[in-house]
Amino acid sequence: MSQFTTGFAGAADKQGLIDLQDSVGGGYATSEDFDHWRLDHPGGEVTVPVVRTREGSLAGAVWIFPMQISAGEETFNVRQVANLHVDPRYRDTFAYVALTRHLGRTLKRSTPLHFSLPSVQIFERQQESDSAAVARAPWLLKVFDSKGLAQHLAHGEGLPPIGATTLLAALQRRTQGRSTRPLSPSVSVELVREFGDRFDAFWATARLGRSVAMIRDRAYLEWRFSGLRLKSYEMFVANIAGDMAGYLVLRKMTESPVAYVMDFLVADGPHSAAAAAALLGAAEDECRAHHICALSTSIAPASREASLLAASGFSLNPLRHIDRFGSLWPSPLRYAVSTHDGDAISAATHRAANWYVSLAHHETL
Repeated sequence: MSQFTTGFAGAADKQGLIDLQDSVGGGYATSEDFDHWRLDHPGGEVTVPVVRTREGSLAGAVWIFPMQISAGEETFNVRQVANLHVDPRYRDTFAYVALTRHLGRTLKRSTPLHFSLPSVQIFERQQESDSAAVARAPWLLKVFDSKGLAQHLAHGEGLPPIGATTLLAALQRRTQGRSTRPLSPSVSVELVREFGDRFDAFWATARLGRSVAMIRDRAYLEWRFSGLRLKSYEMFVANIAGDMAGYLVLRKMTESPVAYVMDFLVADGPHSAAAAAALLGAAEDECRAHHICALSTSIAPASREASLLAASGFSLNPLRHIDRFGSLWPSPLRYAVSTHDGDAISAATHRAANWYVSLAHHETL
């Protein structure tokens, strides 16, 4: 008889799932945050396959989120897989294999395609079998206070003053010549506290010209960025002649010298560069006001927004080649698409590089 059984989480498993998340270093600030992630998703039910011990306690779980994507003019219902965790006590057992097999069976029955953030080992295996199904999103960085960032990093590493001086010199060499944002009186930026109906109208325009993108309508953005106690975000909106031209979601973290652009979307058109520059400029001003030294993000490299970030001074992390500090910055983020029924979905979705992915889709849910 197997040591483990598989099934799906129910209402009685809420505390067990919270405890499991805590055991692997995740965690929710409150049970209300947990309920928000699971019960308030605009796409419907969030399914949680689980593996249990013979005694019935949770040994592992993985979340399957509904996801809507647009491909050309069509919309498809697919799934995103996230938060796959096995209790540390059972990592050297059959629990992981049982859970992933259960997950695979569930996905094949329920969706033509799923999006995931695979581990290095799984990513490499998928890359060998189908290189088009995987892609990387590099970390981009814009440093606007190199002295402050160098001092913060040197202090964290316990370096002597000469170490901070060396790091500062490296930062200045690698960030010199960065562009500054152009002034455009036609663009106004506002900080908003909620997502209104105009976000639906904006998405209907912003989706045009993209091969594949997760739908970012009002309902999704409210679920993803509002109503949480564990994490807080700031939303900036760019307007041109009264019409919404783009938005940016910023996350500042306590005592961190770096803030993160979680999501960034600009409609295509003659004013897209001005809208992008205004949004990124507003985010930078907010960071400077709170003594934050840099902005960072991860975004699909072939996207329109990646080019706009580069034009505003973002580049591949300038510290990634400094051996002493390489561990301070994540490696490129990995994502993958797995197709279960190719005839039921657009062929463009099969290629991961076609997807517009931002940091919002990588952050642990």
